[in-house]
Amino acid sequence: MSFSTFVDDVKEREKTLTVFAANDESTLSELRDFFEVQNIAVRRGHVEGDEPRDFVVLHQEGDAVAVSTLRDLRQSLFLTDRPSGFGSSFDVDEAPDVVNSLGNTTFSVDCEDRTLLTQISNYVGELAFRAGSGTVHSGIRRISALTEDPSRLALYRKVADAGVETHVYAARDADIPEIGGVSVHVSDADEIASARFDVFDGAGDDASKAAMVAFDQGEDSFRGFWTFEADIVDEIEAYVRETYLDRG
Repeated sequence: MSFSTFVDDVKEREKTLTVFAANDESTLSELRDFFEVQNIAVRRGHVEGDEPRDFVVLHQEGDAVAVSTLRDLRQSLFLTDRPSGFGSSFDVDEAPDVVNSLGNTTFSVDCEDRTLLTQISNYVGELAFRAGSGTVHSGIRRISALTEDPSRLALYRKVADAGVETHVYAARDADIPEIGGVSVHVSDADEIASARFDVFDGAGDDASKAAMVAFDQGEDSFRGFWTFEADIVDEIEAYVRETYLDRG
């Protein structure tokens, strides 16, 4: 078992987004650009006569798993020249069904376009902060990342201060800064130096569980996935505990 194994398993369950709308090539192009980051194929659905239109259907292995209006989908996403993530107010409780069902799909980001990676990571931390209990595990690759990204350091402090057991994992490339209430674990394992991950155990609530895993493919390009599926979150959390926390 490894972080890459989790990503490979999810890769086998990729999804397709079918757009049922008027012949608006610009909208279709927007969606294709956005979902290319997440390795989701976008296709046009066939609409005839007075049939309903302007909606999208998310398919997995040929089965429809979610339906949303095209308007709701577009409002929840950043659709710009640089596709990179969700709208700034993204909330799993308010997002359209298609967006909520996008978990368990892989994504790819490079060093110049990591907004998606950062937003998902921050969202896992915000879930934990709202819960005010439970456990968060966060892999940051390098200890120096704690001082290079003050906002991430502030988030860990905020989560820990809320009463969440907070663990950070990284390879040593600098001295460990003082972070009240946060346990920092140093490891020389190759995947710790190349993987980013954030896992929240939901504090006993399956509906609050979330995880993101991404690993470096070289030249600072990452491949990974995020999930709100409780069973997968439990598996990732168990792997982190057994491999790096309990042995640390």
